[in-house]
Amino acid sequence: MSELLFHDGPHIYMAGKIELNCWRHTLVPNLPSCEHQNGILPQPNFVYVRPYPIGCDHGGFHGSSQHGDMSLRDKTLVRKQLDVVAQCFEGLERCGTLFAYINAPDCYGTISEIEYALQNDKYVVIVFDPSANASDFWFITVRAHRVLVGVTLEQLPYVFEQVLSQCVEFVCCER
Repeated sequence: MSELLFHDGPHIYMAGKIELNCWRHTLVPNLPSCEHQNGILPQPNFVYVRPYPIGCDHGGFHGSSQHGDMSLRDKTLVRKQLDVVAQCFEGLERCGTLFAYINAPDCYGTISEIEYALQNDKYVVIVFDPSANASDFWFITVRAHRVLVGVTLEQLPYVFEQVLSQCVEFVCCER
């Protein structure tokens, strides 16, 4: 039997690079440093639905061409990667809005998340850091609902508040 979860406010999925104390911490002050168990974290004016860093603030287990402690050569670790993907897709299913902050050209997971959200009729907002070349991302930005370019980390909370004011929804999520 599925449990229905009701929470007022827009359900936001924050796509972008996960790094030690990354930009999400400025928008979600109580974001835990390790994975949150039930996948949602209600905020005063929205609900954060994922992603969560895995591995205690995402500061460890990094090597060349690795995401966390996951190597493509070890089938056990590949299963962990598939778990991460499943958790991200679960968050994308729960969200009404995907808010992406792109600050690096190698954000391949973020591109996949944006495409998944677009394919599933989510409201998609893509925000680019001044160092990111937005024109390189034309394939996903052409279908996004909003694209903002040249937004610094200092400006990000203000921009996010503007986006929230335009996201009025009441979401019921099955778990």
